[in-house]
Amino acid sequence: MKRSGRHKPAPEAYHSVAAALEVDPGGIWLIASHVGDTIGALAAGWQAALILREGNPHSTSARSRTTSGQDLDAIADQLIERYAAAANAS
Repeated sequence: MKRSGRHKPAPEAYHSVAAALEVDPGGIWLIASHVGDTIGALAAGWQAALILREGNPHSTSARSRTTSGQDLDAIADQLIERYAAAANAS
């Protein structure tokens, strides 16, 4: 994989991953406990989920575009529910 020479939250870091995976950025999910990482992923066109933790406020600017939960299990449950509902609607 060719490295972008940039690090998160620079968009180039996310774009290089999508290119290496040959996947549309909108189909990639980043799950992190760092607000900056999720904001960077959203800016690059990815989906993002934030693991909430003490002292880690959920960014108002990203709130409407992210999934969040207290732990990875809570986020996984939300994503399973979301994608199961979408599959059943098709």
